[in-house]
Amino acid sequence: MRALYKKLLREIWRQRGQMISIAAVVAVGIMTVLTMRGAYESLASSQADYYSQSRFPTVWASLERAPESVRRRIEELPGVAAVDTRVTFTATLDIAGLDAPAVGKFVSVPASSSTMLSALTIMHGRYLSDRRGEVIISDKFAQANAFSIGDRLEAVINGRLRSLTIVGTAISPEHIYSVPPGSLFPDDKIYGIVWMARDQIGPAYDMAGAFNEVALTTAPGANLDRLVNALDRLLEPYGGRGAYLRADQPSHQLVQSEPGRCADHGHGDTSGIPRGRSIFVESCPGANDQHPAQRNRGSQGFRLFQSRGRRPLFSVCHGGGAGGRHAWYRLGHTVGPGDGRCLWRLFQFSNIAL
Repeated sequence: MRALYKKLLREIWRQRGQMISIAAVVAVGIMTVLTMRGAYESLASSQADYYSQSRFPTVWASLERAPESVRRRIEELPGVAAVDTRVTFTATLDIAGLDAPAVGKFVSVPASSSTMLSALTIMHGRYLSDRRGEVIISDKFAQANAFSIGDRLEAVINGRLRSLTIVGTAISPEHIYSVPPGSLFPDDKIYGIVWMARDQIGPAYDMAGAFNEVALTTAPGANLDRLVNALDRLLEPYGGRGAYLRADQPSHQLVQSEPGRCADHGHGDTSGIPRGRSIFVESCPGANDQHPAQRNRGSQGFRLFQSRGRRPLFSVCHGGGAGGRHAWYRLGHTVGPGDGRCLWRLFQFSNIAL
């Protein structure tokens, strides 16, 4: 054995250059893994701290309209810790220098920021006061359009042109990435978030004493699936569009996932489909389909449907010729060669709450 050890040492010494190179590569690899792991854990910890400090909600639900009295019933649902009812809508913004009209998502906020979920972090300016027409806009939107504190923002709200005063810019955990409706990626030049006082935005949108969106945090150990189903049942008479969890929140998903991640060869990415939801892909009228409602031929495209009520949620055309042959499949299953690609991403980036 001693002779074999000596031979091994001689071989190592003869090839010492290669051995040193191999050791260096292994050491660099280990160092890279440890560094990246440390960076990842640091980012995850920072995100968790930010979400906790800003009271980032766990569940969201949008609806047509419900009286504020429904809030008490939501608070009584098992597992609910805090509830924030809101008035939200999109409006056209008149911004000089843009070739096309910009769009702003208006979100109501309470008089005191200490009581709201998804608390705003003011980057410039101040929080809203009792003065009429004051708004806070998303910081990226302000930077993209060179807005300053005190500038005027023209918006068409409920068919009326209103002049608003920018008193601050802010960031929110709910809108780290702001994706325009119908778009795939953020565009801070033409789409921004506009926060406005609840007592002003409600009457302006004919929502005085009512709300059309609710966000809530949950108690530790809450059964999220059961809570979502209970919230859906509660809001269904008020035009509820389906509650969804943080994992399905558009901005959070963009933060968590790799951009452009989707499956190839006609399979959508189903990892982000909300639990308990049946989403269907139907070929547009005129496609070559055997379903009784789809007898005509010629056109090519898809509609996305939710199983409850069969209300169309989104439509997208495609260029392939096999689109109509696989209608009524759950989203994420094959809908034709290459045609199912990224359908779920396209759907979720449209800011449509399931």
